[in-house]
This record gives sequence, structure tokens and C-alpha cells, in this order.
Amino acid sequence: MLNKTISTLLSTLLISSVLFTSQALAKGNQTTVTFKAAIVIPPCSYNVQDNNMNLNCFNQTKNKMESTAIDFKKQSKSLDWKELSDNRGIYQLKWTNQDKGFAMFSVQHA
Repeated sequence: MLNKTISTLLSTLLISSVLFTSQALAKGNQTTVTFKAAIVIPPCSYNVQDNNMNLNCFNQTKNKMESTAIDFKKQSKSLDWKELSDNRGIYQLKWTNQDKGFAMFSVQHA
């Protein structure tokens, strides 16, 4: 009877120590993973033909790409930034020569 009691007691202690050890290991190995990300707007695409350009930029309010037509010859010599429709961004056209043959076109997303 004494052997049976000791055997049961040792078995209980062994099982309980295994259970407590596995819980302690699980808590010790837990980790929090934090992700940092940014919402990225697709870049504008350009379609240049002769003196005109179609600038296709993403419209966040409508959740789609929209086109803005720009006639190079009608652009003033101003260095001011001009707004795209629906506050999608701003653009600037800088002519690099007198006869308006070469220009630098810059776009900033809103």
C-alpha cells in the first residue's frame, strides 16, 4: 500500500512539474511582432504626344486613376506650381530653352 501511495505521489509530482514547465516555456517564448507600413499611392504615368501630355494620377477620393490633359505651348513661363484637379497633386513645367523645345516636368503627389 505504501509503495502504491509513493508511486502515485511521484507520478503526480512528475506530471505536474512537466505541465508547469511547459507553461513557463510557452510564456518565455512568446513574442509580440509589430508591423510598420505606409499606404503607397501608385505613381503618375505620362503619355506625351507632340505638344500635349496626358498625366494619369491616382484619385484617392474616387479610388481610380484619372487623366489630366496638359498643352505644353499654353503653359506660362511661371515657376509656380499648378494644382491637378481634385487635389491629386501639383505640377511644374520649366522650359530649358527659348523656343520651348525642351522642358523639365515635375509632379508632386498630394
